[in-house]
Amino acid sequence: MIININNIEVNKRELLHLINNGTKLNAIKLVRDKTKMGLKECKDVIDNLSDDSNIYDGKIYVPETNFKVPIEKLKELRQGTEVIL
Repeated sequence: MIININNIEVNKRELLHLINNGTKLNAIKLVRDKTKMGLKECKDVIDNLSDDSNIYDGKIYVPETNFKVPIEKLKELRQGTEVIL
């Protein structure tokens, strides 16, 4: 069983095994190593799987982000200037 997290395939069976054996931290580390997502997003994935093991079946999970762009950069974007974040 594979789930797609942030367009990266992760072995769902392995995650559920870690969760059910009381090693959620190892499951979080596995997701983080595979996806390079932040700690909170990885914890959310594991908490969601812990609550409902079928939550990601047939879906692609893309975490919400709180990435903030400085207002100066937004002004540059509006002017059509190339912006490096």
